Amino acid sequence: MPIIPYLPKGKGNLIAGLKRSGEWEENSNLLTQLPEEFDIDVKATKDVLTAIPTVWARPLLFAEALTRKKHPLNHEVTNEWRGFLGIFCFKNEWNFDIQLKSVDIEEESRYGFLRVLHYLKPDAAWNKVYLIYIDGLLLGGTSPKSLFFTAPKYNLPSSISWQEKGLLSDPAKYFHNHGMSKNLGILRQWIEKIKASIDDEITISLFADWLRYINEKTEPSKVKDIPMLPISQDITTPYSIILKYANVKAGGKSDFFIHSSKRSDKNIILIWEDGWKNENKIVYDSIQVKNVKDVPKQKDRNKIRDILQKRAIPCEFVVPKLDFFTEKVIKIPLNEEETFGSHDSGLVPPLKKDILKYFSGKEIEEFFHWETTQEGMLAILSLPLKENTKRRMSNAIISKLYRKGDIIEDIKDKPPVISIWPDFVAPDWKWYYLIAEKSEEANITFEPVTYIEGSDKGEDRELHRIWCFSHWIEGIECKYKGKATGLIMPKLSKPRVLSELKWHVAVDFGTSNTTVCYKQGLDGIPSLLQFKDRTVKLSKTPSDPKEFLSRRFMPFWEGESLTSIFRLLSPTASAMPSPIIDGIILHLDSNPGWPVILVADPMIKPGLKWTTDEKERRLIVTFLQHLLLLIAAEARSNGAKSLTFYSSFPSAFLIGWQDELKNNWEQNVIPILKDGGFSINFESEKNFETESIAVCKYLRKRVDGDKMIIGKQLPACIIDIGGGTTDIGVWKRKGSGIKLLAQASILLAGGVLSDLTITSEKCWKSIINLIPKNFLITYEKEFDEIKKHSLSQSLIPSAINTILKTNGKAMLGKITLESQTKEILKIRSLILFAYGSLFYYVGIILRYIIEILKEDIQGCNIFLAGNGSKLLNSVGTQGAVFKIMKEIIYTSMQFDNLEAKKRINIYSAKHPKEEVARGLLSKERVDLSKSSPIKIIGESGYTYKEADMDWWRDMETETEFLKNTAEVAIPENFPELETYIKIYNQQSEKVQTKKLNNYDPTNIRNYLEDRLASLDKDQIDGELFQPFFIEEVKAVIDTYFK
Repeated sequence: MPIIPYLPKGKGNLIAGLKRSGEWEENSNLLTQLPEEFDIDVKATKDVLTAIPTVWARPLLFAEALTRKKHPLNHEVTNEWRGFLGIFCFKNEWNFDIQLKSVDIEEESRYGFLRVLHYLKPDAAWNKVYLIYIDGLLLGGTSPKSLFFTAPKYNLPSSISWQEKGLLSDPAKYFHNHGMSKNLGILRQWIEKIKASIDDEITISLFADWLRYINEKTEPSKVKDIPMLPISQDITTPYSIILKYANVKAGGKSDFFIHSSKRSDKNIILIWEDGWKNENKIVYDSIQVKNVKDVPKQKDRNKIRDILQKRAIPCEFVVPKLDFFTEKVIKIPLNEEETFGSHDSGLVPPLKKDILKYFSGKEIEEFFHWETTQEGMLAILSLPLKENTKRRMSNAIISKLYRKGDIIEDIKDKPPVISIWPDFVAPDWKWYYLIAEKSEEANITFEPVTYIEGSDKGEDRELHRIWCFSHWIEGIECKYKGKATGLIMPKLSKPRVLSELKWHVAVDFGTSNTTVCYKQGLDGIPSLLQFKDRTVKLSKTPSDPKEFLSRRFMPFWEGESLTSIFRLLSPTASAMPSPIIDGIILHLDSNPGWPVILVADPMIKPGLKWTTDEKERRLIVTFLQHLLLLIAAEARSNGAKSLTFYSSFPSAFLIGWQDELKNNWEQNVIPILKDGGFSINFESEKNFETESIAVCKYLRKRVDGDKMIIGKQLPACIIDIGGGTTDIGVWKRKGSGIKLLAQASILLAGGVLSDLTITSEKCWKSIINLIPKNFLITYEKEFDEIKKHSLSQSLIPSAINTILKTNGKAMLGKITLESQTKEILKIRSLILFAYGSLFYYVGIILRYIIEILKEDIQGCNIFLAGNGSKLLNSVGTQGAVFKIMKEIIYTSMQFDNLEAKKRINIYSAKHPKEEVARGLLSKERVDLSKSSPIKIIGESGYTYKEADMDWWRDMETETEFLKNTAEVAIPENFPELETYIKIYNQQSEKVQTKKLNNYDPTNIRNYLEDRLASLDKDQIDGELFQPFFIEEVKAVIDTYFK
């Protein structure tokens, strides 16, 4: 790659006077003498460029050197300029692929560099410029001052014959030196026609000088009038005048033109010794092998080019021994079903990446095979040739022998992780990821192959490197000590053809899990979105804890929901958060290595969506972006690129967090898909709902026999118990619709089990012992690690969640009254007490609706949803547990007649974690005139500034006491709590759980005093403060169950 500094020449006198390099001498006159050293024979004027501190320096300096004949670099620049124009003239005959990319800077851009170009442009003539690519390589661009300029650094395609020392040169000189008078004639006619169509005097003089040079050199052949055709129809003047080519048919015939599927419009000569033994075969037109018989023997491409150019052969050429085969070959066990051309011995196809410029991986698999010989492994390529002469040839057979010393086996027993996501390729899909484990100690590196410039966004991490491309990855070149040693070519499928199909996607952002449902079209049936395993595992890796890198760096799952566990891939995130590169969602349900990951990996971040750690909250964007990519991949694979999103949130959390989630979703996540060509619809005011509302919409038309679950006198109460929050909604039928009577969200749910295991190692081990033996045997090593280490407290909830998801049904089935241990009894008692308090609080809400809101309620249909509700199965049979909960609600509601108890019905969810997401997709309309969540205090006896705080007060609206907790008086006794403990003790006998006989209200008072005192110090904690009754329940759990 040449570097062309357009600087003045030196006379050499001053420099010559200096002595040897590395020695210093004193010269007080050096700076004063230096200007005289420059060889400039013209005086500087105001319009001469002497120094240009601007981004436009390159085109301005190029024009300066081109248009001023006495400029020291005029000769070099003129040659480059003419060489550039020659490419346009001979586009057709030489099969040049010319691509123009416009850069519009007329208006201010939000992108930094474009904004700089806009403000520093010399004048309005620079409002639009074009970057010019020749055969995929950037050579330069357009300029109002010189029409065109070359880049300061550029690589020339081998297809351009007129080049010297890596720089463009005058094609007229090349044609003269090679006796190509016909081409000179075509060039002269092209110059004359272009010159006649322009009116700029300086440019006309440049073309006149060029014509003069051609006529002085030799007499070009006379050619018929040649039409001039535009290279593109979308180019503005003056460039549209110049960007025309001579419509001359591409000529030439050869017995050695390679038949390339990727470059079928090019004539490319294949050079190999066996094929060139017949001296009478045609190399190009009338030139035969005997005329260039030294070519196949050459081992230097430059020498081959020189020989062909001297014979005026304008074609590209390929030498497989030099261009396609590697010197050595590496052994990496590959998955044969996922890669093209892999060998069962582990040998990677010994090919260089350049072969992918001509053929696809699927074609290469057809052309390539191994043969075992006594001397070693013989790699054989059978390449197709064009049949464009009378002598039809079979495929070109080229082989290379790899002896034992040529085979690199440093990592054959410890193959690195190499994986690609997704498993499909499509021109309209813009996100392709490659992860490769580092093997630097073995001097092994990997380089992805994709021929779209600027698409690489590789990021180095401690153990691996991840790349993100906007074009699919065609191969991975393996390198040993910096030299190519093989090519891995992934097998990727094509997705369904794009259609008008519109997906409606609902995302339930729960506390512990995230559930995604979808439907096709407005009238479609909602279904759980099953995320397929779209990670293509290219290398065979041993089954160990690091397996998540190879198989699960993009997750898949077939269960109910995604466990929201995030793994950072570096302690330091990118300046702009990026999915995959910064972190990944780990789906641990189907990952056998999860226990060790949880124990030993400090980069695991559970509960990221609702974390109180401000430093980690910035990673929420990365989590959301990753989730969106997974959804988009499923949609695109099924032919859809039009998505409407709906989402929900637990309203127990801070309003600020909910707003942050909405803003991130709208501003930082969805735009990614829009940039990738997806049509996205999401309106936060319409498409963002609480969990309780979403479940209600799902249940609106559900019936029990011939009766609607949501009735007029018999309303429905939805209790959605998750991992961290319980969402409650009470609904009543009104006319043909339904009306929301009240909704609440509290921070008490399935997480109580995790909290217990955090403080009790015995309880943690008791849970592990419930795991089925066949699972423990399969993953014995992993669970040995669990017993050796203590889990981080923040990871235990995720571990419990994962264990129960994987083996919950079998584990709960092992809990019997005969087999329970002391620890299992404690777990069952805790669940009954905590969940019973939720039902008691539901009774308080129903009492509030009857007494305060004056609604006529004669009973209630309770609908139990959420993953956390499954834990009730550990307490007893569903029938026994539901009877207990009915007694608790009836006691809490304080009904006067027993008939009301008969009208309390409890139903369980068919899809415990899907109701929210399915409900989000419902078209049902509901009356949300009273949609604000409530926090009913739920306890009597509290005072604020010596005034009674009634049990029915709503803490969501009366928040003054939270800012002045010193004025809150805690009662001596807690009648509501004591009523609940009494009914709990009565009911616990039915399922043989532990009674709470040592209850002391003093302990509750102490706990509450500490809680209220802490609110003054922590504003977030104050906003998360729960109704007094729930805080009392938490005090009991904290005091008596841990």
